[in-house]
Order: sequence, then C-alpha cells, then structure tokens
Amino acid sequence: MIALALSLALAQPAAADRAKLSRDEQESLLRRAGNGEIVAGGRASVAALGDYRVLLAKRERIEGRLQELQLRRLTVRERPFAVYIVAADGGEAGRRIRFDATRDPRHLQVREPGMLGWRGWIRIAVDDPLVFKSTNHPPTDVGFGAMLRLIEKDLEQAKPFGGYRRTDEGWNGRGHYCIRYDAPPGAADLYARRSVVCLDPASWLPLELTVCDGQGLLETFRLDELVPNAPGAEAELRCRGSERFSAPSFSVAWRRARKWRGRAISKRSAPKRPRTIPTPAGSVCIRASTLAKIARSP
Repeated sequence: MIALALSLALAQPAAADRAKLSRDEQESLLRRAGNGEIVAGGRASVAALGDYRVLLAKRERIEGRLQELQLRRLTVRERPFAVYIVAADGGEAGRRIRFDATRDPRHLQVREPGMLGWRGWIRIAVDDPLVFKSTNHPPTDVGFGAMLRLIEKDLEQAKPFGGYRRTDEGWNGRGHYCIRYDAPPGAADLYARRSVVCLDPASWLPLELTVCDGQGLLETFRLDELVPNAPGAEAELRCRGSERFSAPSFSVAWRRARKWRGRAISKRSAPKRPRTIPTPAGSVCIRASTLAKIARSP
C-alpha cells in the first residue's frame, strides 16, 4: 500500500509545481486525478510540513445534538504522532491537552484553566468517557494525517459495492477545490454516507471536510492559519511532569476540586459569631458593641 501511494504521488507534479499552475490548470489536474492519487498527494504534502500549527474550527453532532462551532489551536507532529491542543473559545477556553505516542500511547495529559488547574497536568486514558463529551474523536485522531486516513478508509470500504460516486463541485468561496462523495447503495460500516472534501489546489491537503451520515449532518471541520515547521513546536509537544501526579482519573480530580470549592463557599457563607470581650474578672463576656455604648454614656 505504501509503495502504491508513493508511486501515485510521484506520477503527479509536486506541490511546489502545482502552485505555479493557473487556476484552470489546477482544476484540470484535480479532475483527472483519481481518489487514490489525491490522497497520496496530500500525504506527500503532510510529510513536508514537519511540526505544524493550525487553527481548527469544528462543529459536531454529539448524542443527537449539533454543537456550536468550536475553535481549537493545534500543534501537530505526524510521525511519531504527538499533538498539543488549546481550546480557544467557549466554556472550555484555555483547556490544554497533550498527547505523545512515544511517551505514553494509552494516556493523554490535560490541564484545566482557572481554579481547576490547581493540580497541574492530569493524566487520563485516551478512551475515558469525559474525552468524548464534546467530540466524536479522541485527540489521537487530529490533524491532516487523521483526515486523510478517514477519507481513505471509507474509499477502500466502499470499493466492493462499486465505490463512492464522485462529483467535482469545483471552487468554493475560499479558493479550495471541492469534491463530493456519495456512498453506494448497500455499503455498510461507512463513516460517511455523504461527504464534501475541499482541497488546497497546490498541496492537495484537505482544508475543509463535511460529513453526513444517515441522520444528516454529523460534523464539519475547517483548517486555517497553517504554519509548517512551526518554531517552538517541539517544546509544546513535549509531555512533561507525568511523574508528579498519579490521578486515577480525571473524574476523581474533578470531584475533589468541587468538594474543595464547596467547603470554601460554606465557610464564606457561614454566619459570623458576634465578637465578645471578656471583663477583667473573666466571668462575664460583653459584646463589643455594648461596651462601646457604655463608654459613650455620661
């Protein structure tokens, strides 16, 4: 499979050469290219990115409800895979996630913003239910490589049923070339019944992806502000401090934080006892306010 992908990529002009073509020439090249050639061209461009940064705008249907648009700033190393995610908006703004497959392939590190971050980086399993409260995908399925694998997997699974019906929709308003794929009748276990992939015309990277299943819109992804070979990316991707904590799960840490916060609130809201001052004899306690009145009396 790798040799086939490499041969397909070599059969097409390199990304630098495609960037020099006119818009009509780029469109003609994409229309002639097969689906496997497009995926192979995208993979060749991913390999040239190095450690990259990108802004992800996503919207997903979770438990039957379509979520609001969410922004995530990603720093990604494709091989060996590592990712650093920062939530840029919404109720999760400031949450940071790290995953490094070379250090711990079964756990990721999470640090919450604000008061909940008092414990520092917390290690949780990649398949912990809390990971999927706001997404259909674990942090291990992030970046261009994951998108290309998802597209290729569906294309391969649909082949025994005749393959996806491809419709070249052409250019969208953002200057990306869009291709629509409709699943063949009878095909089962496909992630997408219908999808629209919008490609950068030079690199053939998927910059926009819309996925629909049998119930309608499932998710949309848009990638912007790509920075290849990003400076400082190595420091962001490096998991650190895992020896300083041993939380059994994020759920336990969350409960402890809420318990601590509840105690702090109860202390603040408890009624204050009146301040008293003992008399010289020590046998009677007089309120401070009463003592002040006695002092002012003639």
